[in-house]
Amino acid sequence: MTLPELKELLKKLGLPVGYLQWAVGQVPELPYILYYSDEDNNFFADDVVYSTGYAVTVEVYSQKRDLELECRVKELLRRNNISYESYGDFLKTENMYLKAYEFDI
Repeated sequence: MTLPELKELLKKLGLPVGYLQWAVGQVPELPYILYYSDEDNNFFADDVVYSTGYAVTVEVYSQKRDLELECRVKELLRRNNISYESYGDFLKTENMYLKAYEFDI
C-alpha cells in the first residue's frame, strides 16, 4: 500500500483527511484525521533495498472520546489486513481527544 492509497482508504470514513498538518486557517471542524510517515521501513537483501515501506501514524481528533468512531477505524484497518498499535489521550491545551494508530505499510 502506498501513502496515496492509504489516504483514499481513510477517506472512506467520511471525515476530512490531511497529511501531517492543516494549513493555517484551514483546520476543519472536529472530528478529522491526520496521517504521516516519520520513517522508512526498508527491507534489504544482498546490500540492496529489496522493498520499501513506511512507518505510519494515523491520528483521529475528536471533541471527546468517540468509541463508535474508534470501532469504525479499527474495522477499516482490520478489513484491509493492517495490524496496528493504538493509544489515546485528551489534549488539554487543544481541548480535544486524540486516538492514534501506528502501523507499517
